[in-house]
Amino acid sequence: KYETGKSVLASPLIMDGKVYIGGSDGAFRAIDLKTGSAVWTYTGVEGHAVSTPYGDESRIVFGTWGRSLYSLDPRTGREQWVWHVKKPSRMYSPASTVPLCAAGRIFVAVPDRKVYAVDAATGKELFRVDGGRDAIGLSGDGSTVFSKVMFGRAYAFPASVPAPAAGGELSDDLKLWEVRDSTGYDIAPSALTEKDGVLYIPTDKGNIIALDSSDGSFLWA
Repeated sequence: KYETGKSVLASPLIMDGKVYIGGSDGAFRAIDLKTGSAVWTYTGVEGHAVSTPYGDESRIVFGTWGRSLYSLDPRTGREQWVWHVKKPSRMYSPASTVPLCAAGRIFVAVPDRKVYAVDAATGKELFRVDGGRDAIGLSGDGSTVFSKVMFGRAYAFPASVPAPAAGGELSDDLKLWEVRDSTGYDIAPSALTEKDGVLYIPTDKGNIIALDSSDGSFLWA
């Protein structure tokens, strides 16, 4: 048992014998899985964390309701970079999204209804994609990013898609596919899952929708 200063609303990532988790007390922690003692504590967090972090041997990435996305060294807790959403309200925060990592990029969906691609090593914003309210997923082979849009759309684009020369928004012709009226109005901040050619989309209506991950065609609900 480990006591923090305020409520813990986030879910943990368990990796290499450590529990990585954010809280509401301005801190993110790595806790020893067996003993419950803190391995390190990062105290530079703005806003509270509510989601599950992403982790690999090089980085731990998590978002908060402080309009910020953080990347920390998993061994030491050293800050690698912080990316900020360029919107004035904390309601536009990468908090509910579960970060994805593919092709050297971190992908997050933000309530401003956009998906952002950030350089995993530097935190530099590379591009954004129109549509997506917290709901993203990665194909099983890591090659494709999927997103669900509030008003019935779903789409896919390559994780390694060339970024616009000056950043900015990814053009629609670089998407692999986009379909409309597949999910109806839906605001669930759900993690999409792809397996064996099927994209599974949980919704706020209590449904699971299955699309063909190669072209977005409807399979079943």
